[in-house]
Amino acid sequence: LPALARCEDLEGLTRDEPLPAPEIREQVLEVRSILARAHANATAGRFVESEALTRAALEMAEPLDFCPLTAGLTADLGSAQLRLKHHDEALELADRAIEMAGACGQWRTVRGAGELRWVLHTGGLANPVKAEADLRWFSALVAYEDTPEARLRLAEGRTALAFAAGDYPAAVEAARDALAKAIEVDGPEGLPAVVSRGKLGRALKRAGDYPAAAAELELAARLLGEHKGPEHPSVVTLREVLAELHTLTANYQAAADELEWVAARQRAVYGDKGVAIIKTLSGLAAAYGRLGDHDKAIEYGLAAIAADDGSTGARGMVANAYNNLGNTYEFVGRLDDALEAQRAALAIQIERYDPQHPTVAITRSAIGLVEHKLGDDAASLESQRAALAVLEAKMGADHPTVASVRSNLGMALAGLGRDAEALEAQRTALAVVSEKLGEDHELTIEIRGLVRELEEKLGG
Repeated sequence: LPALARCEDLEGLTRDEPLPAPEIREQVLEVRSILARAHANATAGRFVESEALTRAALEMAEPLDFCPLTAGLTADLGSAQLRLKHHDEALELADRAIEMAGACGQWRTVRGAGELRWVLHTGGLANPVKAEADLRWFSALVAYEDTPEARLRLAEGRTALAFAAGDYPAAVEAARDALAKAIEVDGPEGLPAVVSRGKLGRALKRAGDYPAAAAELELAARLLGEHKGPEHPSVVTLREVLAELHTLTANYQAAADELEWVAARQRAVYGDKGVAIIKTLSGLAAAYGRLGDHDKAIEYGLAAIAADDGSTGARGMVANAYNNLGNTYEFVGRLDDALEAQRAALAIQIERYDPQHPTVAITRSAIGLVEHKLGDDAASLESQRAALAVLEAKMGADHPTVASVRSNLGMALAGLGRDAEALEAQRTALAVVSEKLGEDHELTIEIRGLVRELEEKLGG
């Protein structure tokens, strides 16, 4: 962006906003009073009302031709769109705010809009390359501020970047660093630490440390509820992550109950379409599929896909919905439908992620499992090997997901008559899931059964 060339003026980042001309001061104060109401609504979790008030303030400000105010409101509207998960609109507004603020020397606004860019690129827009560039630029802008707050923001940026790239061990390390820096800002139960604890819980979940993830997420949800109220959207989001954890640990009824509660509150804030409700409906499809209520799982999976509003962020959640729908089709023996759904998921994911991203690899493994059940074990073996190579490099050999894919690889090997190799793969997978998930987890039980079958076939 051309405005970034002016950012060598670091002292300008702390310059106070100039006063408006006398003839427009009353109108500027009126605009700011509307913006204050918008911020109050955002704090209370009333995101739709906050966005409407911010937009009204911007429309009132534009005829005043007072650049510092208009640029700041443009950035504020971008943040309001982010809260509503309208990622494409938020990015457009962030870019516009950077240009406007750069032109009139409002470097605080430039910095804030720049932060919004990397939040978008590490989150809903899932573009790690642009996120890394944004973070380098943002780091240069805040590096001169040697304050606890500045150090926290940079640590959060590193966490988000590792997460977006699928490097979950690095995300955990960065999130622990961010939590330590958040505690420096306002203590262990202050809002910065609570938010950082939730991010650490998410990273631990992806890294496969489910007990530690549950501890962090439950504490974060409780403390955030005390700060903002039990039904604030940020608390609801943490409850949704806890529900996903219930699914991973085979507590499916708890997951379904939690997600039904989440869905009602997501609809109230975000409506019936878009990334938030797609994610929740997709999670419900996964939970009910595991509970054996396949009709409800398919219903929720199709509803999630139908909730696509065409936005960039929503497409990633639609891919996840196709994954869960494909899994349910596989459970009920609709293998051709399962393969079609998983391939639809993969097509979306390849557009959004690096080919070596764990999300892409997990879908390749799901395709390989369907190929095995369709009797094409040669294709299945190729799919599982490709998936395992990526996941083992990204997550480590002792991650439960890696063990599950290794078990899928074993099934393909057994289908090709390579029973000794299959047994070795299944035993390796069993050792991991027994330790990480426990002896009574359904995946452990399933893989143990496969080991016994192969041992009997090979004579012990």
